[in-house]
Amino acid sequence: MFKTRTIALLFLLGLLIPLQIRSAQDAEKYVSINEIQTATNDLQRESAELDQLVDRVRQMTGQINDYENSRASSGDIEEAIRGQIDEIKTISGLKDLKGQGVIVIINDGERELNDFEDPNNVLVHNMDVQKLVDDLRYAGAEAISINGQRYVFGKTKIQCTGPTIRINNDVFAQPFIIKAIGDKHHLEAAVNAPGSFGQILRQYGVFLEVYTSVNLEVPAFTGSIRPVFMKATEDGEES
Repeated sequence: MFKTRTIALLFLLGLLIPLQIRSAQDAEKYVSINEIQTATNDLQRESAELDQLVDRVRQMTGQINDYENSRASSGDIEEAIRGQIDEIKTISGLKDLKGQGVIVIINDGERELNDFEDPNNVLVHNMDVQKLVDDLRYAGAEAISINGQRYVFGKTKIQCTGPTIRINNDVFAQPFIIKAIGDKHHLEAAVNAPGSFGQILRQYGVFLEVYTSVNLEVPAFTGSIRPVFMKATEDGEES
């Protein structure tokens, strides 16, 4: 009896081993396109994250080197930190700046209206000023002011108040004078190029002139740049 059971078990084992080997071979042989794509995406994402970490390490290493060099030359890191603060103020719009750029003057048009034409076609609206500012930003403007008010992206609001415009909580009448520091030729083209918003305003009859300058001055932003809604999270904190 024992011998019969042993023979039966060996027989079954002989059947199962080839099946198991075949199953393993099939698993290695057949991989779906979706699985390959998923693995590729995971690899690319992890590679991008690694690149970001490498860049961050490089930046931190540069800062440490600056601190060490400052310590070696002056005995402390005060000078290096002061330089970083100065750079942050420049980028944030908290410093007076000067450089080459353009001056854009915009005012209501004075042409006669056609029959039944909407008078708004020849009037300057807050959105017109905003669109010109956006075109200058996209063309590489590094600093912008409107009627002496510094424009800071995300902080400055250009609001309509009837025939006037409110900028940084101050109200201004026409003409509206936009100063933009940057490559003067690129900035000029952003307003004058065929199909640009500046050209469209001219076609409607709005007065718009652009002048280049090698020495423009743009004042610092005088409002608050402190965030209202966002706050930093601690490392590892879940949102």
